[in-house]
Amino acid sequence: MRLRPSSAGVVAALMFGVCFLLVPSTALAQGIVAGQVTDSTGSVLPGVTVEASSPVLIEGARTSVTDGQGRYQIPDLRPGTYRVTYALPGFRSVVREGIELRAGFTATVNIQLSVGAVEETITVAGASPVVDTQSVTTQTVMTRDVLDAVPTGRNIQAVGILIPGTGLQVGGGGSFNVDVGGSAGMQQSPLAFHGNTNSVQQVDGIRFNNLEGAGQYSGMYWNDGMIQEIQYTTSGDSAETQAGGIRINMIPKEGGNAFRGSLFSNFTYDKWHSGNLDQNLKDRGLQSVGKIQKIWDFNPSIGGPLMRDKLWFHFTYRNWGVDRTVPGSFSEIDPTRASIDDSHIYSAVLRLTWQINQKNKFGAHYDKNVKYRGHWGLASTVSEEAAAIEDMPQSFNASVKWTSTLTNQLLAQAGLGLYTQQYREIYEPELPTSPGVAVGTFPLTNARYDPFFTNFDETTGFFRGAWRAGNIYHISGVKNYTASLTYVTGSQSLKVGAQYQDGISRQSDLYRGDIAQIRWNSGRPRSVILRASPRYAVENIGDLGLYVDERWTLNRLTLSGGVRYDYFNGSAPEQYSGPGTWIGARLTPAVENIPNWRDINPRLGVAWDLFGNAKTALKFTTGRYVNQAVAAPTRDLNPMRQISETDTRTWNDANGNLRPELNELGPTSNARFGTVVQSYRVDPDYVDGFGVRTGHWNYNVTLQHELRPGLGVTATYAYAKNFNQLLPTGRAAAGFGRGPDNTQWTPADFDEFTIVAPDDPRLPASVRGQTITGLYVIKDAKRPLVDDFRTFAPDQKETYNGADFNVNWRMGNGGTVGGGMTWGDAHINDCYVVDNPTQMRFCDRNVDANLGLVRGGTQIKLLGAYPILGGWQVSGSFQSVRGPEKTAAWTSTTFNNTIRFPGSTRTSLGATPSVTVQLIEPGTLYDDRLYQVDIRGSKSFGRGNTRVRLMVDLYNALNNNAVLTRSAFGGLDTFGPAYNRPVGILEGRLFKIGAQLDF
Repeated sequence: MRLRPSSAGVVAALMFGVCFLLVPSTALAQGIVAGQVTDSTGSVLPGVTVEASSPVLIEGARTSVTDGQGRYQIPDLRPGTYRVTYALPGFRSVVREGIELRAGFTATVNIQLSVGAVEETITVAGASPVVDTQSVTTQTVMTRDVLDAVPTGRNIQAVGILIPGTGLQVGGGGSFNVDVGGSAGMQQSPLAFHGNTNSVQQVDGIRFNNLEGAGQYSGMYWNDGMIQEIQYTTSGDSAETQAGGIRINMIPKEGGNAFRGSLFSNFTYDKWHSGNLDQNLKDRGLQSVGKIQKIWDFNPSIGGPLMRDKLWFHFTYRNWGVDRTVPGSFSEIDPTRASIDDSHIYSAVLRLTWQINQKNKFGAHYDKNVKYRGHWGLASTVSEEAAAIEDMPQSFNASVKWTSTLTNQLLAQAGLGLYTQQYREIYEPELPTSPGVAVGTFPLTNARYDPFFTNFDETTGFFRGAWRAGNIYHISGVKNYTASLTYVTGSQSLKVGAQYQDGISRQSDLYRGDIAQIRWNSGRPRSVILRASPRYAVENIGDLGLYVDERWTLNRLTLSGGVRYDYFNGSAPEQYSGPGTWIGARLTPAVENIPNWRDINPRLGVAWDLFGNAKTALKFTTGRYVNQAVAAPTRDLNPMRQISETDTRTWNDANGNLRPELNELGPTSNARFGTVVQSYRVDPDYVDGFGVRTGHWNYNVTLQHELRPGLGVTATYAYAKNFNQLLPTGRAAAGFGRGPDNTQWTPADFDEFTIVAPDDPRLPASVRGQTITGLYVIKDAKRPLVDDFRTFAPDQKETYNGADFNVNWRMGNGGTVGGGMTWGDAHINDCYVVDNPTQMRFCDRNVDANLGLVRGGTQIKLLGAYPILGGWQVSGSFQSVRGPEKTAAWTSTTFNNTIRFPGSTRTSLGATPSVTVQLIEPGTLYDDRLYQVDIRGSKSFGRGNTRVRLMVDLYNALNNNAVLTRSAFGGLDTFGPAYNRPVGILEGRLFKIGAQLDF
């Protein structure tokens, strides 16, 4: 039976009604105290009562009893400092003080009891365990102390980028893959690990990603004041987790039995932002860079008891933003005014924790998340008025969760996460609201244009008038139902659970005058791009996960195994888009099972306590993971999305009113404008199948060792391989690059040609002036024949090979050092021919994920904090990362006369309008490395629980100006006059002041 998204209510009822199940992911957020109890002879002691207590537990304490092997486990413990008591009649009680527990960590504490009265108590103090000898999960936990001490942009990406092996994928809207003091915090760049961008964002174990991209976005900008610590899981996730990318779990503050609060604020402005544009960058063509106008962050928080031991609360508010200039930007209304890319966000978060009785606890949170960006898309070629307002006026995330300790061995939870992201791109208010109200003038030609429309000046390359992407209104709505039941003994834990995601994506597009763009050349109207506007599209998705997971400890060996069943179903309802200026109303029918996928995903892990002293562990993990549930697969098959949307026509503005009218337009260039056009057929085995969902296998071998109390090192070898890769949806001109399989073409339908690369000093010597071979172009007679079929890529291999070495040192005086090195690269082998034999060129290559936007290679990353005399502390971080990959895409419009067709009578490209040739082998040439040093000096003073910390920060202290992005076309550096020209560089040195009050 197929489960469709409309079945969400039935699924929810079943999941909450079938037995008291738990939020599976939530357990991933908590820690465990485990170990073995023996007597003085080494014999195991069953029946020992073990109690873990801490102020962070609203119930005060959790208990367990050792099993027949003398082993015990106390799961579901919040991060904090614990006091563990061991008691058995006939033996002296033992109390182990000061066990620091982090999220997702299993602290092994072995205890020996001596004969005596139970009333006699021995208190033992010792360093907290550093090595987790039972869990196979690899993670980095940023505690609140580290988050407060180390200078960062105070978001999960700016903190996570300090972990070796991580990178930031450049998103839309001018987002950055490097942050300097919060300068990149206004546009989300998803965090990746080892090049895998399938990242998950969670709050207390509940997923809050949206339905966009590959699932790596959340669209939420998290409030640092709500976070107690951040758990970054990079490998070894159990069957509870669907995707295999980095999992970012924010452990929230809950309050407590005492009122506690904090107030954080910092600030910088343009006078404290140094320039770093040197002569080398100017020689490469970069003449100006943007400048920070101001960055601010105001973040008060308070929490405490509404009823002691019964009802706790925590509330936090955050207001933060960045204003910056954009180099070369301009205003049509006031050319003398500097154009500002202005952005701010506010978040208000309330969390309640209610201990209903000794066995049952209820938690809930609500986060109102509002973003405003006043000039989205502002650039040197886009006027201030031709930008857009990007905002999220009604976005929020919320959760409710019930936890029940049914017995000392049985734990149940159930929860619901709610997520709504309302996203808009709307026209700037300075624009006229109807045509014919105002008139603009193009520079150079003094020709007039109507700013009501989107106008593109081909002479200068500038956009003027209205925002070029139209009014966009988009909503992602997600409900995450999660549940599980856990059975725990001292040696074994068994968990069964279910997860269901019910999602809807809705988008409406509206263009002024139903015109996407008016194009001008030398002051004269040349053409107009008509738009099938308005459009309203909807996709529904349902994603079900059922899993069983078990962990079993036998002496020094812990085995972990699990299996997960994933089911994804997408659909599109009947959709109606009203009539526009150029087309009539459109009605598309409802479509089910687009797609309909089923997968079985096993997981296996082994952890071996090598010497039995909980100081050295050897671990192995492997698992099959599928990509996250998103709207993209359904969107590709939604008939409303397949309507042909544009029609380019000539226009001469015969009546001179600057407004395109039907009788002034030339003939259509798209006879199917406004109708459903399926640009390619899709393999039915992909649309409805078992084991066809794209994903990857992960393999990891890890060695962890405690060198001394508080100091641990970790070495990991990582290997990953993707499966079920698809041919891309698009096709470069004449079949260059990958695309769907055109069944009307065979390799014999292509003619080979050669060219001579330009003798240009900007190209490497191995390429400059050399003859480029292995190039093919379609025969003219075959070019019009198109029958594209999208199916699986035959024999495509995408792998990652790498190694990590990390250190974690928690010093006795409160200092900390963390970080390490990563060596690794992604590799693609797609040496197969679908149509064009050119595809064999550079088919076996190293790559940076997303064409250089997530960096591979060798990374060195360190962070630390160290207290010195008189309440002073110094802290900072260091990053050394490989520069972006260099490529050179040469288009046929600039080919010289050296083109040759060996073995053919052909003399030119003929009817093929253009081709693009990659001159440089991918993965062989890179820009200079990035070196970033951030430093903080702070001074703390106060009395009792009231402390004030004053901070002085210096970001990019070395004023490094590493290139981040260059002029690009389709992800490749375009070879031409602007080749190798930097577009974005690392922000210059930034000075900040800040303060934090804790009370």
